[in-house]
Amino acid sequence: MTDDGQWSHRITSPRHHCEKTYLVALESPLAEGTAELFAKGVQLHNEKDLTKTGVAGSYHSDRSAPHHQRRPATIR
Repeated sequence: MTDDGQWSHRITSPRHHCEKTYLVALESPLAEGTAELFAKGVQLHNEKDLTKTGVAGSYHSDRSAPHHQRRPATIR
């Protein structure tokens, strides 16, 4: 979180090409091949172009760990 509007705009605007990392927590393992589909781009509803491609990181499933200690998948 930030209260610096200019900085926030620089890192979130697609025009500035700032690479982002998204952490995703999954309830169950991905089906085989799903990560590869996301890496190729996704067709969003009412959009003609696919999303930009990404790089899938490692996936860890550890349901015994407290929520703040889980290691989610990383998709760039």
